[in-house]
Amino acid sequence: MAEERRAILKIEGPDLTFEQVEITEKGYTVGRLKTNDLPLESSKISRYHARFELNDDGLSVTDLDSSNGTIVGAGRILPNKPVVLKIGDVVQFGPFRLTYERLIDGKELPPSALPEPPAEPPPPPELPSIDGNGHKPPEHVLGIPREGSTWTDYLPGIFSENEFMGRFLLIFEAIHAPLEWIVDNFDCYLDAKMTPPEWLQWFGSWADILVPQNLPVERQRAIVLEMSDLFLARGTRKSLTRHLELVFDVQPEVTEPEESYTFNVKIPLGKGKDTEINREIAQRIIESQRPAYTRYTLEIV
Repeated sequence: MAEERRAILKIEGPDLTFEQVEITEKGYTVGRLKTNDLPLESSKISRYHARFELNDDGLSVTDLDSSNGTIVGAGRILPNKPVVLKIGDVVQFGPFRLTYERLIDGKELPPSALPEPPAEPPPPPELPSIDGNGHKPPEHVLGIPREGSTWTDYLPGIFSENEFMGRFLLIFEAIHAPLEWIVDNFDCYLDAKMTPPEWLQWFGSWADILVPQNLPVERQRAIVLEMSDLFLARGTRKSLTRHLELVFDVQPEVTEPEESYTFNVKIPLGKGKDTEINREIAQRIIESQRPAYTRYTLEIV
């Protein structure tokens, strides 16, 4: 029985745990949502960014009107218009690159039958000086067209074919593009794993959960990820213990002596760590978590 027809692509990008993807005749979607065949976690990737199709014409890619666009080779492709790929073509979505390596059509071709890989493209020309003192224009911003505005696609043909109109509208498209990226990817700002670090403490304030700014960013994210659980369990030993553990990265000890309405907190930070700032942070957490009618003692050892 012949093998299933499929295209093999090499993938490169941040935080990947695999090196290639296989695309069959069922089609293959790429995007930020986990419902895609290839979910890619990046603010540069739209919810449903692009789709690959494998049919009699070969492998093609279609941009699904994404915010940051799909790059094939050196240029951005038009949205909703399939582009047939050749062996060796590189498709780029944000920080991710997919290289079309080979097509398995019932029986994999021997290496001698495969087309020669394309030659390395020549380096881009040196940008000219713009003031005679060696200062050069900035490099192109990924996601913004180079030659003309895509807004002309929404105008009557007489305007879309006008080169001046394309360059004129490009001024406004370049100005508004960052705003469109923010709107299209705003859910990323609300995800503790992806939100800008400076938002994390603000998120914590929504539920009165302290996120100290002197902590490493990954520890701040860990607190925000558990923020709702800490809030729902507020006033319990479990919530207080977990909040202190997330902040100080040690296992605190919370005990309740026989004396009514009193509890003791011991944080094993090590010698010399009973500093003013550590004590202040611990006290703020305890004050926000303890029931109003209770008293406590704090010991940092």
